[in-house]
Amino acid sequence: MNFWKALNNIGTQFGSNPTEVRYIRISNRVSFIIFLLVLLLFGAAFYFFQWITSTQLSLLVALCFLAPPLLNHLGFINTSRLVLIVLITVPALIISIIDKFDHPATLEEFEYFQYRVILLSSSILPFILFSLKERANIFFGLLLSLISLVFYDPLHNLFNAGYYQMGFTSPNYYFLNFITIYCYLVLIGSTYFLKYSFELSEKENESLIQQLSERQKEILSASAVIQEQREILAQENRSLNMELVDKNNQLTETNEELIRHNNELQQFSYTISHNLRGPVASLTGLLRLIDQDHLNEVNREIFGHLTASVSALDVTIKDLSNIIDLRNDLTRIKQKLSLQHEINEIINLLKKDIDDKRVTIITDFQEPYVYSVRPMLHSILYNLISNGIKYRSMERKPILSISSGQKNGRIEITVKDNGLGIDMANFGHKLFGLYKRFHTHTEGRGLGLFLVKLQVEALDGTIEVESTLNKGTTFKLSFESQDNLEEQILLDNDVITLYYNAPLNCIGIHWKNKTNVKETKELLQQTIEFMKDYRTPNWISNITQVIDREEEELNEWRRNHRDELLKAGLKRIALVVPEEMMSPTFLEKKGFVDVYDVDMQTFTSTSEAKKWIEAENEKEAVRIGDPL
Repeated sequence: MNFWKALNNIGTQFGSNPTEVRYIRISNRVSFIIFLLVLLLFGAAFYFFQWITSTQLSLLVALCFLAPPLLNHLGFINTSRLVLIVLITVPALIISIIDKFDHPATLEEFEYFQYRVILLSSSILPFILFSLKERANIFFGLLLSLISLVFYDPLHNLFNAGYYQMGFTSPNYYFLNFITIYCYLVLIGSTYFLKYSFELSEKENESLIQQLSERQKEILSASAVIQEQREILAQENRSLNMELVDKNNQLTETNEELIRHNNELQQFSYTISHNLRGPVASLTGLLRLIDQDHLNEVNREIFGHLTASVSALDVTIKDLSNIIDLRNDLTRIKQKLSLQHEINEIINLLKKDIDDKRVTIITDFQEPYVYSVRPMLHSILYNLISNGIKYRSMERKPILSISSGQKNGRIEITVKDNGLGIDMANFGHKLFGLYKRFHTHTEGRGLGLFLVKLQVEALDGTIEVESTLNKGTTFKLSFESQDNLEEQILLDNDVITLYYNAPLNCIGIHWKNKTNVKETKELLQQTIEFMKDYRTPNWISNITQVIDREEEELNEWRRNHRDELLKAGLKRIALVVPEEMMSPTFLEKKGFVDVYDVDMQTFTSTSEAKKWIEAENEKEAVRIGDPL
């Protein structure tokens, strides 16, 4: 690269403008490239024809092509380009004539054509080496090429090397001259128009650069004005900033007051919904202890009303508690849920009503699985299905259809019934209101649909209703397709990162630093609680950073909690350990063999552990007839 750069720059110091410098560099490059090509041609000629006169001349001509860079170096920058044109035309014509006498016995017809191609190719060199403004130089180059082509045969005849003089007899040979001249005219015409277009574009670019330069000067002038205005604005800004600080302090005080009032309101709501549970439960228990047989008719009736009122109060407190819990906990862990499994559980809960009312439930799940919060999804479906049963029509057999599918990249769950329907014109805007009821002949509190909408929105979903009075109602739930559920963080501190992997139904714990035994037990207890909450059969524990931790006391603690984990459904544990610690006896050395009584394997990376758990999940799914 350094050689090529040095070759390019030979003689460029003599260029008076960028255009002239560019043509000096072009002549250097073209000279060197032709030098290499002729050198290769010499090698081929030597291989085929040995050390004949024309082969020797080709080597000499190759060396001559180093002359233009030398002339550029000496400052003859125009002469060098003219010499380059002469070097490619005149030697080609001379060698063509001499070549005919080198091997007359093996002379072939093609040797009268090959040099014409070289001469024809040389006609584009003037356009490469000169600007269109240098008309005289271009004219010289084109004229030299034309003379070489036109007088090709006369010159050969002059030296007794003509086509017919050498014994060839093709009658149409001279027609080749017309074809050659035609090609010459086409070639120089096309090259001229290409060169003209290039220089026109170059001229336009120079004009644009000039305009850009002038525009830049205007911008610099405007920039100075802007700088002055900026200083004025900075002064104004400092003044406004002081006012803003005062306003911000006032806003902060107001915001703190609002937060305090909101916390007090939440605490009051919590007290109302939670702290009243105990007294109401006690009151319910006391009512059950009363012997109704010793009550007279009037007191028995009063007792009945009292029992009903306490029961209604208990239900209302529980409902309010659900609403408050829902509003205060919107970021729960999402799991991979089987819609059919959830519906089956709801059917079992409502089995008596379904059998008594002879309800037919039809399911069609094009999307059998959904990633969601199990308690919320269960509550949503339970409320919609129980409403479909409760508000059935007595005029026809009740049918409930539950389906799922993909729509616009979202999961859509549809619950449809053929019940009483709702007058949407009158009640549509109140449908999801708190304590709103639209059919008074059945018992209810008007809270179910309010909870449904609240829970759907908590899951970042939407709910739509289509209903016709006396025909039925359709609820359409739409949820985003969930991604990035492999590491839902449950706990993250300096010691561990605890996460839940929904696709694998797996709890993962990454130990980052060692800590004391007491804190380690507390963190393990938290992990166990999460496992019990989500009933996950899989556990990945990365102990790479705590491999030297003392496990004896911890193993005793683990054994004490083994039954707890087995009841929660734990089936397998993947341990991630350093590669150098991997051995068949690792689990035995650490005392892990008889700790959990589940399948335990060791791996050198979390990705390997995940692949093993994924494979085990698939085997289990096939075994129970529910392939993933």
